[in-house]
Amino acid sequence: FPVTISGGGGARHAGGGGAGAYVEATNYSISSSTVTIVVGSGGNGAAGGSTYQGSSGQASSFKNGSNGLTTLGGGYGSYNVSASNGGSGGGSGWSQSYGTVSSQSQSTLSGSSLSGITFGNEGRSGANEGDASYDFWAGGGGGGAGARGENPTKTSGGIATEVTSFANADRTVARGGNGGVGKSPTWLSASAANTLGVGHVSGSSVYFAGGGGGGMGNDGVDGGIGGLGGGGNGTKAQKTGGLAASNFTGGGGGSSGFDDINVNTSVDLQNPPGGAGGSGVVLVRYIPSPIISLSNSNLTGNVGSAI
Repeated sequence: FPVTISGGGGARHAGGGGAGAYVEATNYSISSSTVTIVVGSGGNGAAGGSTYQGSSGQASSFKNGSNGLTTLGGGYGSYNVSASNGGSGGGSGWSQSYGTVSSQSQSTLSGSSLSGITFGNEGRSGANEGDASYDFWAGGGGGGAGARGENPTKTSGGIATEVTSFANADRTVARGGNGGVGKSPTWLSASAANTLGVGHVSGSSVYFAGGGGGGMGNDGVDGGIGGLGGGGNGTKAQKTGGLAASNFTGGGGGSSGFDDINVNTSVDLQNPPGGAGGSGVVLVRYIPSPIISLSNSNLTGNVGSAI
């Protein structure tokens, strides 16, 4: 059962939200007649305007009687303050610290074999630019369950290189940092995930807990791409703001961009909002079926379906 939950993206060419923690346990013997599952909500994206940081995601848990495992929500992305730690760390603006992976005292689940116990990865910081005639500051990507977030990039000869600062002429090749890729459980098929409405299906694989993409100033190329696993894309200064992560993935939200020079009010805002983190998901494959009590305000008909 992977357990994931996500963080919200920042605003003003900020960093993307970190993905939630990811844990996969196999061959776990149910010792209690009751299993309790809690699925947390994704973090809010930054409101925009004068608010530049999102909020962290909530925790999710799987409890078999008094035993079990709780995973942390993803760290929020930010611009003017350090990004937060979490299941995976949030990305930040160029002058701030990115979020790292929060330590958790629990490292095992009694009677089970665990993989992915590192929970997640760190985010990355953004990049500055020195051309006062343009705006192409960029945010770093949020961490994903399978890889760290990325710094912003510039492309030359078809090759994208991570950077921490841009030269004046780089605005035509500058992008926000990509979110870190998530993880893919081997036991969940793409068809089952589509039926359940969970995860991010790519080809024949299903991914969870991808990091959110960093935002980009309006004179750059674009924001960073959200990581496989539901991470939301970062954007420039479009009124839509940073893109939300997909629900039931634990992906981090994408950050928005900024424009303080020539704002086209028909399509842009100076500082639009960041994207929200995706809601978490707890998947349980079991034989025979236990009695399950659920505590969650965001449940849908997917819960309890056969995988």
